[in-house]
Amino acid sequence: MYGGSGSWYHAGMRQTHASRYRILVFLLVVGCFLPVAFASSLPRVLFLSSYAYDWDASRLQMQGFEESVRSNADVKWVFMDAKQLSPEESEQQTIRILQGEQFDLVVTSDDEALDFALAHQNDLFSASPIVFGGVNTLQKAESAFQLGNATGIVQTFPIAETVRLASQLYPRAQRVLAISDESPTGQGASALFRSLGDQFPSLRFEVLDGSEMDKEAFVASLGNLTDETILLFLHYSQDKNGNRYTLHQAATMISEAANVPVFRIDECTVGDGSFGGAVLSFTEMGRMTGRMALRVLGGEAPSSIPIQTMPYTYLFDEGQMRRFGIHRFWLPKNSMLVNRPVLLVARYRTVVYLLCGVVGIILVVIAVMVVLRRRHLENMRRLKESQQILEMAVKQTSMYIAELDVPHHILHVGENMRRSLGLPDTVEAFPESLLETGNPPAHLS
Repeated sequence: MYGGSGSWYHAGMRQTHASRYRILVFLLVVGCFLPVAFASSLPRVLFLSSYAYDWDASRLQMQGFEESVRSNADVKWVFMDAKQLSPEESEQQTIRILQGEQFDLVVTSDDEALDFALAHQNDLFSASPIVFGGVNTLQKAESAFQLGNATGIVQTFPIAETVRLASQLYPRAQRVLAISDESPTGQGASALFRSLGDQFPSLRFEVLDGSEMDKEAFVASLGNLTDETILLFLHYSQDKNGNRYTLHQAATMISEAANVPVFRIDECTVGDGSFGGAVLSFTEMGRMTGRMALRVLGGEAPSSIPIQTMPYTYLFDEGQMRRFGIHRFWLPKNSMLVNRPVLLVARYRTVVYLLCGVVGIILVVIAVMVVLRRRHLENMRRLKESQQILEMAVKQTSMYIAELDVPHHILHVGENMRRSLGLPDTVEAFPESLLETGNPPAHLS
């Protein structure tokens, strides 16, 4: 009977352990596949960038888009790298990447990506709706919008607004010198710049083509500028010798060479050498594109969402302001500043708070100690005064006064008593010592 019960017990334990293992395996499987299942339930969105990730405008638009969309979509990021590859190479590479993919929405950044999406809307994207950002002309945006399946944001660079601000800051200016190159981006920016010359009849509009000069000649040409020239940095990516520069490298080189502020028409490089101006924010453009994308994913038709024009804002580098003596109250209201000096208190705020707390506690302790010390000194002063009064009273009184130290059996004899009775100042082992002498004073016998 005992052996049978033991067998039943061990069999039950084996079944329990087996059940636990099955539950554990089940949880592991669910844990592995639940994120995949959750991700697959999200709408698939293609974010197609015209350029590479290291192109500042693309990266900033992506950041803004991701802030708006967050976890509401499964986004695939693809870069056409149109600035480095030929149009044919860029198109073929993008087709290979996207072959066989399906998307609920296509988001494009800049013109080349929109052109690609429209050209392959039926064969690659199965007529998926399109939300575009960074399109340079209203005409192209309206043409896409009229197809009924696309909407988005147009960017119009605020060159006129920046030149107008610069001419107010430098009223002696006689010309506007725009830095550009022969790249497609540079040529487009130069053409837009020249088209605005009629709005400023008192200023000459000139273009400095950096791709026609070597680096040394380019840098030297900037070192001779005075406040009679407004310097506008549009684009510069390559010099005469084929040396290539990133936007930040170009901005740093131009700023270090020029002895006048470097104005910009977008947020890129403001804070990295450029002074600023009326600029487009690619980060905000990405946020706006993201909000449009969520509306389309929520069921709104692109044709019901009007095209928006990207607004500009005023952005400046406070370090460059100090360099050129430009005061903040000379700038438009609501201007934003970067590179503002950070006070030590702000940088080490937590440490400062802790130090203030420690110092405060120390001051409180010191204050308490000072109060206690003063009370102690006052008590000592009063005690001394009391002793002096007592001593004076003892000396002047006709009474017999003595003080008995009971624990030590010592009698301290007052002066009047000592003179009258012939006693010493102190009588030890009192009263035995007086009684043992056999000759106590007459008054005590």
